Amino acid sequence: MSSTLIKNARIVNEGKIIEADLRISGQRISHIDNELTSTHQDQIVEANGQYLLLRLDS
Repeated sequence: MSSTLIKNARIVNEGKIIEADLRISGQRISHIDNELTSTHQDQIVEANGQYLLLRLDS
């Protein structure tokens, strides 16, 4: 399964902002952490400090 790795984003969630990387597998977020390592399956998107807004579906 392919995944998307968003590098160096400012992630906004629940009123907090963190600087981290985010991996999406399928249609779900699978990991949020500092300096995630890319795999051969990742499509890499460089955010360069841009904001990424998360919305939680209930």
